[in-house]
Amino acid sequence: MTPRAYSYIRFSSKAQEGGDSLRRQVEKAQKWAAKQGMELDDRTYRDLGISGYDRSNVERGALAIFLSAVKTGKVRRGDYLLIEAMDRLTRDQVFHAQRLLSDLVQAGIVVVTLVDGRVWTIETLNDPMMIMYSVMLMSRSHEESERKSVLLKERRAEERRLARETGRILTKQCPRWLRPVDGRFEIIDDIADSVRRVFELRIAGMGYGAIASRANEEKWPAPSLSGTWHKSQVVLLINGRAVRGEHQPYTKELEQNPEQRSRRVRRPEGDPIIGYYPELVSEDTWQRAQAVLLRKRPFPGRRDTLCRNILQGLARCSCGGTLTRKNYGSGAVKYLCTHRARGLTKCPLALADSVEDAVLQAAIYIRPGLMADKSQAEALATRHDLATSRHAEISSRLDRLVGSIADDADAPRTIVAAVRAAEKELEVAEKELAIVAALAADQAVGETWLNTLRGAYDVLDSGNSERLSAVRESLARIIETLVINTTEKTAQIVFYGFPRPVRVTLSEVPNLMRHKPTAHHETVSEGNWLTLDTQGLAVDDFYSKACQ
Repeated sequence: MTPRAYSYIRFSSKAQEGGDSLRRQVEKAQKWAAKQGMELDDRTYRDLGISGYDRSNVERGALAIFLSAVKTGKVRRGDYLLIEAMDRLTRDQVFHAQRLLSDLVQAGIVVVTLVDGRVWTIETLNDPMMIMYSVMLMSRSHEESERKSVLLKERRAEERRLARETGRILTKQCPRWLRPVDGRFEIIDDIADSVRRVFELRIAGMGYGAIASRANEEKWPAPSLSGTWHKSQVVLLINGRAVRGEHQPYTKELEQNPEQRSRRVRRPEGDPIIGYYPELVSEDTWQRAQAVLLRKRPFPGRRDTLCRNILQGLARCSCGGTLTRKNYGSGAVKYLCTHRARGLTKCPLALADSVEDAVLQAAIYIRPGLMADKSQAEALATRHDLATSRHAEISSRLDRLVGSIADDADAPRTIVAAVRAAEKELEVAEKELAIVAALAADQAVGETWLNTLRGAYDVLDSGNSERLSAVRESLARIIETLVINTTEKTAQIVFYGFPRPVRVTLSEVPNLMRHKPTAHHETVSEGNWLTLDTQGLAVDDFYSKACQ
């Protein structure tokens, strides 16, 4: 059968696509085939913007497809592969480059380098002089690429230095709430307002998916090409530091796995550039958003998307089961033990009003009295959130640094020094956490959270998911454990910073939260320790009984 010729075209940079490289390589292949009277197959293999230095074209590019076609026989023995020059085929290390050429000719493929008209076959590679010539070409190509790689790294390092020292922007690429204007970044107000709103809802306890749904329903301007919101997008916004004005430069390094397959690994290069972007949210706001995730008991997935269960993720039955809030119709809303639902126990149902009122009143009337100073409690709560988030951030950074050393036995001294610095930072962060814990107020409710709880009776039946979520988050910040005994009709609560459990009898707690409070109850909520219920049970008595 008449042999066919296949053209392989490659260049490394997409920028070259607008130049003369593509036209030149195509034209040379066409002229050679016409001169030889050979049919040029229309299945031209093109790797445009694909590197031959890191084996990308060999492992996952068009050349990889051609090599597969050779192995399967779709490209037959005796067929020709036309390349402009040896460096179009590969710029890999000489050993790998020589093996690639040898594998091709051993499979019966005739390789032609059009720039010099040389034909590479088994006979050619049996000639010592031709082997030496091919090695020289491959060595020169690899060294040239290596030199360019070093120069590129040096240039980028200088650009990053200028960015750190002068605020010069590295590239026009930026988060979508910003736009580049005259060498600086400018905030796009409507999108920036959407991002700030995301943080407000997250701090109020709303989940990632719920925030995305709310944003789509209310048609917030989105920082995305599609103009819509997705859960993953909210996750990136909350956890990313770009909203704080930080930019983390990355470098792509060539890495080979045990199967000798190479890939470019994206790794952080140096510390983030502080102040690179305009600041969108404060550090306190960012850290408080992180603290929602770092809480010991995150809220379960997408259940109760309207947030009607303000005790979700908190309430457990005394038998060990989880309590779920169920509407049985006709206004009968009760808490059901999951063990009972599975037929494992016979725990009675508990009226939701009774349970929720008991917990809310204990949080509003008893919890503040456990702390000597409410303003101090608020400051300590913020301090705890910041310390916890800071500790997690340093730990994560240290893990990445240690991982990079494990991947590279000859790790640069800069990485080793960064590990030591991170270890010292972690030690300081751990001491700060210990100090906050010792003050026994690391999760104390501040005035903002207390006001949220005081207004809970207005929102419990409102269906306002945002305000209900805020109530739920406020409770989660101050309650460490909540155990409901539906048989004895009691609630046992352990508040953060106060290890002695508070025990509340559900039937003894008046149903205040479903109604507007009387003047008497308003006085109580202001902190005057007066009679709590109509049975003559004073707060002092209630407190002492709770701690028995």
